[in-house]
Amino acid sequence: MYECTLYSIIDNLDPFVSFLEKNGWTKQRVNYSEKIYIGQNFKLIIIPEKEDLIYKSSYDYNKNRQSICCGHMRYKVINMKEFLSEINNMNLTFKNEFKFNGYLLFKDQMTIELLIAEGEKYFAKFSSYHKSPVEGEKILIIYAKYFMNYASFIKPPLEWFNSDFHKN
Repeated sequence: MYECTLYSIIDNLDPFVSFLEKNGWTKQRVNYSEKIYIGQNFKLIIIPEKEDLIYKSSYDYNKNRQSICCGHMRYKVINMKEFLSEINNMNLTFKNEFKFNGYLLFKDQMTIELLIAEGEKYFAKFSSYHKSPVEGEKILIIYAKYFMNYASFIKPPLEWFNSDFHKN
């Protein structure tokens, strides 16, 4: 599966969220931690509270695309405590622990993550999940046009999304 992504900065969250809910998007308040581990050209995101393990390849910056895409797989971890103790034996580098505090909206094979950024602004990450990057990007572009009155979703800089792969 591929994840394709656009992003935006939003000043006023309420009208956008109301619009999404009226159009069949489900809103979920989220407050959990993500632990990020780096391997060679991939990262593992572990969400202990949800017993989730997410694999992401480094993002591809195809100049002909209007979004950025990466390989994406999600798994449920049966015994998270044991898994967390064993991850230290893997050839991975612990990079960061990120506190996700905001909203997650989802519909079909799409998600919008809304995080409080600086001041009263919100960071919005709009992603779709499909078997090919072409399919995923097509959906993003269509929906981004519907959202234009609330958010201007654009192709993010690759360096921003791949910053986890850089050495400190």
